[in-house]
Amino acid sequence: MFQSTIPGPIRAIVPETAASWPRGEVFVPCCGNFTIERSLADMGFALHSSDVSIYTTAIGRWLTGQPVGIQLREESMDQLDWSAGSLGDVVGTVATMMLSTRFLASVGREGLWHERVARSYRDQWQAKHTETVERLSRADLHLASYEAEDVRSWLKKVPGEDPACSFPPFFCLAPHERILTSDLRWVPCGELAVGDEILTFDEYPTEGIRCRRWRFATITRSEPAAKECVRVHLENGDSVVCTADHPWLADRCRHAGGGRRGWVRAERLQNEAADVLRLLNTWEPARTYDAGWMAGMFDGEGSISLGSAPKLTIAQKPGPITDRALEQRGHAGSPPPSADARMACWASRSREVSAKHRGRWGHFGLAG
Repeated sequence: MFQSTIPGPIRAIVPETAASWPRGEVFVPCCGNFTIERSLADMGFALHSSDVSIYTTAIGRWLTGQPVGIQLREESMDQLDWSAGSLGDVVGTVATMMLSTRFLASVGREGLWHERVARSYRDQWQAKHTETVERLSRADLHLASYEAEDVRSWLKKVPGEDPACSFPPFFCLAPHERILTSDLRWVPCGELAVGDEILTFDEYPTEGIRCRRWRFATITRSEPAAKECVRVHLENGDSVVCTADHPWLADRCRHAGGGRRGWVRAERLQNEAADVLRLLNTWEPARTYDAGWMAGMFDGEGSISLGSAPKLTIAQKPGPITDRALEQRGHAGSPPPSADARMACWASRSREVSAKHRGRWGHFGLAG
């Protein structure tokens, strides 16, 4: 029901370890997407959870029969009034929060893509919300308690003899390695903070289809850790420093399940992976006048074709504007166009987006 960022082999450790615990109370701080709770749901434990994010708190209060206490902020009514009626009951509010992870990052943002995402969810809101409520109604996870509280103070309440279980930080990059944010900036991960939005994709293909989808995600924890690291060298000369257990999406070698695409730990790439997938190159934002001119062309005349070979295109009649666009194409690092080209069409480097916006959950207020 809830998306998990913890891979299957790591999740399997939890029930294996818990099998030796006496049946009683288990405390789960920093519960996030309730991965541990779902792993222990059928083992007869009384599960107590805590976290501080508004998303997790909405779900936690619903699972414990508490009033969710979330309402739309007055200053966001103009943009999200079409969803306000969905916050009338507990399960409806939780469904709203879950759907919001998919579109809130586009609300109030400039650009055709963000506008289309927000408009799509607004136009289909009733159907999507009803479907999500029905899915939630079939959920079988129950908690003994949930508190919106910081881990340090909450753990002081845990009886010393009862088990407490939480996933430690792992799957890290070195602080200087860059991560793509939701506004398309490559930022060193050591500079990212809780609440920042980044661009991610599904850990596993979406149910019913064979592909993974791009997603917006909000950082909920950011803590430095000292761990064994490796440097992964790519054939183009680039390299990435990450922890030895950091997973890479890779096509496996024949002896390691060839033909299957899956997650391989960094320390095992040489022995188990034939190729790793690098979906995007890094870039530096272009801040020149010409870059601004091209940004205007994409906004006014551009389109995206999403097929087997995705294309970012500009349609324009032959003339000085087309000539200038084709000239700028070469400056973007693409091969020079043919002389009789009628359309500028290339995989463009992303432009810098200057849009002031709040974090995804800034539209909602949490009571209690």
